[in-house]
Amino acid sequence: MSEGLCGLSLILFFLFSSTCPVMAEEPVLTGTLLQDTLMHGGKKRSFLVYMPDGDIAGRPLFLVLHGSKGKGKSVRQQSGYQFDVLADREKCIVVYPDGYRKHWNDCRSAPKDKAHTKDIDDVGFLTALVEMCCTRWHADPARVYAVGFSNGGHMCFRLAAEVPDKIAGITAIAANMPAPGWSKCPAPENGFPVMIVSGTDDPINPYEGGKVRLFHFIKKGEVLPASDSAKAWLKSEDMGKKPVSKKLIDHDLEDGTEVEILTWPDSRVRLYTIRGGGHTIPGGEQYLPASIVGRVSHDINIAQEVWEFFVAVE
Repeated sequence: MSEGLCGLSLILFFLFSSTCPVMAEEPVLTGTLLQDTLMHGGKKRSFLVYMPDGDIAGRPLFLVLHGSKGKGKSVRQQSGYQFDVLADREKCIVVYPDGYRKHWNDCRSAPKDKAHTKDIDDVGFLTALVEMCCTRWHADPARVYAVGFSNGGHMCFRLAAEVPDKIAGITAIAANMPAPGWSKCPAPENGFPVMIVSGTDDPINPYEGGKVRLFHFIKKGEVLPASDSAKAWLKSEDMGKKPVSKKLIDHDLEDGTEVEILTWPDSRVRLYTIRGGGHTIPGGEQYLPASIVGRVSHDINIAQEVWEFFVAVE
């Protein structure tokens, strides 16, 4: 599930069912879905792997990280299986790991779930998982990318800050950078390839920054505005450059969203603003009613956008 939804989802569904969830149907896929475990830090950690048919040696590897109270299989469905379709087309490997007790120990100091309070070594687990995949399936260690939703997006920030030599780029969806005083990670690696996707109507991760919370009683600290989150990854010489804005075609006139991309010249940082979008994955499913998490944009295929971004910054 997304940030802080805990066991409330079924209750909330009945209380706020003005827009019913639309569950994604699994598309026709030609690859194989594997389930496996890896021992790390004395704990058996589980994950799913989508393996496309054909030769994958030397191809990219994608880590796709779920939100809090989720699992690998949930973000696979919430994303509308877009990354599996991408894997079939581009012959890359997609891994959907499970967080510790459904959470990731990201950079934020406020969350009180077990992954945070026990200071679980998720950076170590994910880097070990990457090494295993590169050894077992011969993925390209120079083209390992992390994509995360909500808590998973925050975990991507931590990977980029702490092991930029192991990850070639990240995409954080529905996750802004922790505000000053709310982070336990080192300063960002300026110039690192970062793509941030943020909805202006996100009721949990505020686009303009501020407190991360659900219904005012589940609090997760504070975050920067989406624009400042993107700027945090710029090199000093790029900070003063005027960003270039591009509005994409509104392919779905019924979803109430539009997409704008902000880029800084000569940088490897990109901000996708989903105007009208909520705490959701663009092109994915409406996993909870819009009255709870906001709307899903159907104007872009997020996996394709991620692929094009990473190819551009290689």
